[in-house]
Amino acid sequence: MGRNRRTEHSQNPRDPQTGPQKGTMDGFLHPPRGNDGGPDSPNPASQSPVSAAGADSATLERISDELRTMTAAMATKADLLTLTTTIQDALRAEMAGIRVEGAQVSLFNDLSPYTLDARRALRPVTAALRDHNIVYKWGFPFALLARRQDTWIAARWPEEVPRFLEELNLPPIPVTNWVLSQPGPAPRPQRVPRRRGGGSPPGRPLQRRRQGPGNPAE
Repeated sequence: MGRNRRTEHSQNPRDPQTGPQKGTMDGFLHPPRGNDGGPDSPNPASQSPVSAAGADSATLERISDELRTMTAAMATKADLLTLTTTIQDALRAEMAGIRVEGAQVSLFNDLSPYTLDARRALRPVTAALRDHNIVYKWGFPFALLARRQDTWIAARWPEEVPRFLEELNLPPIPVTNWVLSQPGPAPRPQRVPRRRGGGSPPGRPLQRRRQGPGNPAE
């Protein structure tokens, strides 16, 4: 298949010639496509997402599931691995200099009541992780992530905590079900029905009388 034509005002991220190159902020890693054997042809065996962006000392928290050993059948695929470390560092540096009327302003994530309750319920688990020197972090929108060798184990719901502890070789730890402990919506106020031309006593429901020969309609 031929490569996409190069234009002045647009870039195709899947084209090794027009897309972001090695060392740029976008930091895309391009597996070979249409390898012609030339000296500039990319070699998948010598490329990695760390060396592609020059962030050899950075911690890459998000790596595509497509990162695996390239085979001949996969050589024509354009699996793009986006490295966001450089962009995140630039944003942190920019936000660090915010001042209002001479006061330093710091920005933090706004945690929902659900997240706060879940973290509070998982305090015994995080304490056990620290006691065993197990690295952990919080995921978004909510997850407790712990590292086991080169794998991250996740617990997103209360029923996943036993398996989470078992895979980390930790003893069972009882935790509060933070989902069931969430308060429900406030009850809507109920209006007391009122009679025409007058009111009914507070707390006493209005009763209608049946119409009959001895009971004329009002």
